[in-house]
Amino acid sequence: MAERWQEDADRKAFYMGELNRRGITCGQRTQMRAVLREIAKKLGDLEKPPAASTVGKWMSKFEGSGRDIASVVSGFATKSRRKSTGPDHEDIIQTSIDDHYLLPTRPSRTSSYRWYRWSLEAENRERLSDSLDPLVPISYRTYVRRIDERPKYEVDVARFGAQVAKRRYTMIEGHLPASHPLDYAESDHTPLNLFVIDDESYLPLGKPWLSAMKDRFSGVVLGLYLTFSPPSLQSTFGLLRHSLEGHHLATLKWPDIENPWLSSGLAATYVSDRGSDYRSLRYRMAIRSLGAEYQYCEVRTPWHKASIERFFGTVETTFLESLPGKTFRCLANRMDYDSSGTAVIRFSVLVYLLHKWAADFHNVFPNSRSGARPIDLWNEGIITAPPSLPANLDQLEVVLGNVASSHLSNVGLRYENMTYSDSYLRDLMKDLGPGAVVKFSVPDNDLGVAYVLDPRSNKNIPIPNTRPDYANGLSLFQHKWMKKICREKYKKSSIDGLVSVKAEINARVRDELAAKNTRSKTTLARLAGINSQATLSGEGRTILDPLAPSRARSDSTTEVVSSISDIRRPRWDVI
Repeated sequence: MAERWQEDADRKAFYMGELNRRGITCGQRTQMRAVLREIAKKLGDLEKPPAASTVGKWMSKFEGSGRDIASVVSGFATKSRRKSTGPDHEDIIQTSIDDHYLLPTRPSRTSSYRWYRWSLEAENRERLSDSLDPLVPISYRTYVRRIDERPKYEVDVARFGAQVAKRRYTMIEGHLPASHPLDYAESDHTPLNLFVIDDESYLPLGKPWLSAMKDRFSGVVLGLYLTFSPPSLQSTFGLLRHSLEGHHLATLKWPDIENPWLSSGLAATYVSDRGSDYRSLRYRMAIRSLGAEYQYCEVRTPWHKASIERFFGTVETTFLESLPGKTFRCLANRMDYDSSGTAVIRFSVLVYLLHKWAADFHNVFPNSRSGARPIDLWNEGIITAPPSLPANLDQLEVVLGNVASSHLSNVGLRYENMTYSDSYLRDLMKDLGPGAVVKFSVPDNDLGVAYVLDPRSNKNIPIPNTRPDYANGLSLFQHKWMKKICREKYKKSSIDGLVSVKAEINARVRDELAAKNTRSKTTLARLAGINSQATLSGEGRTILDPLAPSRARSDSTTEVVSSISDIRRPRWDVI
C-alpha cells in the first residue's frame, strides 16, 4: 500500500480516536460538527477538514469491522493506475514540478503546468528533428494529480519553509493523567553507563543501550530491552514485544526472582519523544494494527513523559552505582577509574540483574511521593480495568516485521536480493496470475521466512526462503553487512557470493577481536544480535561466532545465577 494511503488511514484513525475520547459516537453528527474544527486544528488539517457525515461513515465501518484499521483504508489504495507516460515524459513532468512549483515564491499549479507544456513542446521539436514520435501532453487534471502524489510535508517545506511546515504538521498534546493501568505507556531509550563483557570471549563489548517502558498510572515496568544497536525500530519493537508477551520466561529462567512480574499487556496509548524510530510510518502503522494509539511529546519537554525519565535516573542511582565496569558521564569524574579494565559482568548476567532489579526492587518499592507500591497500584487497577492483549500474539512477527510487496513470478517473491517460494505460493500465483502484487512481512531477526498476506483468505501464510542454508536465523543487519563486504570483494552481491562471504567472515572477526578499541567489539555484538530477548530465549550469542544460527546455551539456569556470586551487588534496599 502506498505511503499516501497509509497516511490517509492514520489521519482517519486520529479523528476517530479524538471523537472516542470525547465520548462521541458515529450517530452524533451535531456533536461532531462542534469539535471537528478543533480536532482538525490539532492535526494541522485546516484546509480540508472532513464533514461530520464522512467521519460518521468512517466510525461506522471501523466499529463494524471489530476496530480493524484496514476498514477505513481508501479503496483507491488497492486500485492500480497505469501511467500513460514513459520515463522520459515522466522526467519532464517531475522536473517542471521541482523547478516551477516547489518554490518559496509559491507559483500556482496553472503556472507550473504552463511551464510543463512549454518544456514538452521544446522536447517534441527535438524529437521531430530526430524522426521520433512526439510526446502527448497530459491534461491539467493529471498534472495536478502528479503534484498531489508528492508528500505533503515535503511540498510545504519547499513552498512555505521548514518552520511553517513543522508547525503545520505537528501533533503535540500535553501530559494527561492516566485513569487506569495501561491507559498510557511511556517508553524511551538511554545508553547504560556500564561496560559489559562477552559471555564466551570475556572481551569488553562496550556500553549497551537500554529501552524501557513504564505504565503511567501505577509506575510498574512493562518492558525492557537491552542491545548494542543505537535506538532504532529493532529496539523499539523488541521493547514492545517484551511488554506484550509477559515475563514468564524470566521467572522460569531465574527462579530466584522472588516477586511475580505480572505487569504486561496492550496499552491504549503509547507515549514517546519524536525520535526517528517513533516517527517512522512503520512504527505508527504497527501501533494502529495492534489497536492502540500513539502520542508524541513536545520537543524538549521531558516532563511530558516524566515517569520514564525518572526511571532512567533510578536505574543510574540504585542499579548501576556499585556495579564493576560503571562509567561516568563526565571524564573529570572518572579520574583513574578504568571502566573497561574493571568490567567483569557478562551480558547475560546483566540481563538477569536488570530483570531481578525490576521485579524485586522497582515494582515493589514504595513511591517517594505517594507512598504506594507500584505493584499494589497495578493490582488494584486491573480489578476494574483488566489488561488487554492483541487478538493473536502469534501475529506479532507479522505486525512488527518489515512490510513489503512484490510481484508474483516464476521465482516467487523477491526481497533484499533473496527469493521466497513454495507450493502454496505457486497455487496462489495460479489463482491470481503472474505479476499479481502481494504484500508480505519479513521478521528483522530471521530472513528465513516471509509471511505472505493471502488476499483470498486475508490470512498470513509463512513462505520459506529458497536458500535456507544462507537465510535461516540471519538478521537483516547481518545480511546488509555481508552484502557490503560481498560488493567490495566481488563487485556484486549474489546469494552464492554471500554464502562464500559468510564462510570467510571468521578471518575478519579475528582481526576485529585483535583490535584494541572497543568500538570494533560493539560492532561485532550488533552483528551477533546480542540482546536481552535472545538471552531470555536461551540463545547463546557471542562475538566469537557472530553469524552462527541461534542456539540454546549449554549452561544451566543455576550456573547463570551462580556466576554473579562473586560480584559486588548493589544495595537495593536503600536509595
